Amino acid sequence: MAGIQLNFEWDPNPEPDIAGYRVFSRLAGEAYDYDHPDWEGQDAFCSLWIDNEEADYFFVVRAYDTDGFESDDSNEVAYTPPEDPPAEDPPSEDPPAEDPPVEDPPTLNSVTISGPAQVNENSGAQYVLTGNYSDGSSRRVTDSASWNENSWYASINSNGYLTVRSVASDKSCMITASYGGQSDTHHVLIVDDPPPVDPPAEDPPSEDDPEDLLVIDAVTGWGQVYLYVDECDGAASVDDFAAIDETAVQDFVGRPDDLFLGLIRIELMVEQVGGTTSIPIYFSDSIDDDVQWYTYDDVNGWQDYAAYVVFSDDGMSVTLELKDGGFGDADGVKNGVIKCTSGPSQIGSSNYAHSVSGQSPTSSDSCFIDAISF
Repeated sequence: MAGIQLNFEWDPNPEPDIAGYRVFSRLAGEAYDYDHPDWEGQDAFCSLWIDNEEADYFFVVRAYDTDGFESDDSNEVAYTPPEDPPAEDPPSEDPPAEDPPVEDPPTLNSVTISGPAQVNENSGAQYVLTGNYSDGSSRRVTDSASWNENSWYASINSNGYLTVRSVASDKSCMITASYGGQSDTHHVLIVDDPPPVDPPAEDPPSEDDPEDLLVIDAVTGWGQVYLYVDECDGAASVDDFAAIDETAVQDFVGRPDDLFLGLIRIELMVEQVGGTTSIPIYFSDSIDDDVQWYTYDDVNGWQDYAAYVVFSDDGMSVTLELKDGGFGDADGVKNGVIKCTSGPSQIGSSNYAHSVSGQSPTSSDSCFIDAISF
């Protein structure tokens, strides 16, 4: 069927803390699905598009306040398809009048994902995709959309239900849904939710131990490496910062001989897909002047990363520049996540590692992650 547009209008709720309204629909003989409104907004009117204009539909409105509480149903209104017209007299010899032209159905302008912004580990959540049309109407297209996510710790099915696994710390995940040539993204925080325990008495936190400071011990025993999350320009979160042994990489061609503190693994989410971030890394002891930085990925092997690092004059820190889908990103795909494995070595300790340089890095300019086993 071609479908039909229905217009609704109701009296605004007079309570001062009203946040908006939700419209729900059902077919004859069915119950309302209060978890999935057909329309949601702050106006006291809306338009809905129904596909089957020959079926009986019923509608109610609920108001909700700023604390999330929802009212009972409004009075129910119904749409009943018009009855077939009575039989007409046989046509006369005059030709019948032509039917007026049928208007084209509205076009899809955009889609919007709705659902929780954070989900506890070992649980799940339902996400809904709404199509927004050129005539101002909207309808749910969740089951007809293509759903994807970019996290190792979660999976989403074809109906928009996200299932998350156990995490050792809070992790970031980005959901993408596509329908009719339109797409939308939704950021989700996977929350580490350990069982409650009575914590021991602790001293008040000091300025010398900030919450955003990440510290790892070099696997070689050389010392410690530090990272301040709030100093990582362009990064929305740092999800992994770990020290690994160089022997975890089984590719010996071009491997530097003196990776004196081992390798550093970083995984982070950028603020914008395809964006660039600067990562300052600090050392517990100064490093020598004759040190250069190397990266490894399973496509390009060992690479001299000198074009994208800057060492401090006192040898106590280095700043790495990484680009989502470009230099320093292992998968070479613009997906909002950068994964990089790298470390310092004495100059001249390898005669084979090639350099990462150039004005337009491609997807091959990346860092190794998935091929390492720990």
